[in-house]
Amino acid sequence: DHFPPGDPQWKDASSLDLLVRIRALLEGKGMRVLNVDAMVVAEAPRLAPRRAEMLANIATALRVDASQVSVKATTNEQLGALGRREGIAAMAVALVG
Repeated sequence: DHFPPGDPQWKDASSLDLLVRIRALLEGKGMRVLNVDAMVVAEAPRLAPRRAEMLANIATALRVDASQVSVKATTNEQLGALGRREGIAAMAVALVG
């Protein structure tokens, strides 16, 4: 609803910038992010070398401590489009209060 894919305003937008906008929307309603759990499914690249940087960037964008952010990665065991390296999937859940 907030960032429709067909709207050229959001083409090539930084995901961290979008996260900052969402944080501001929540703050406008008197809410805040309590924690985030994210999972990335990709055969490549390996995320472990950048995981700490990812945690820090997400925490900064949301104004939370890095301990409130979890980023995990897994592969699709070479199955389907993700396993053939045709894409990357990401899923995240955030607790707000």
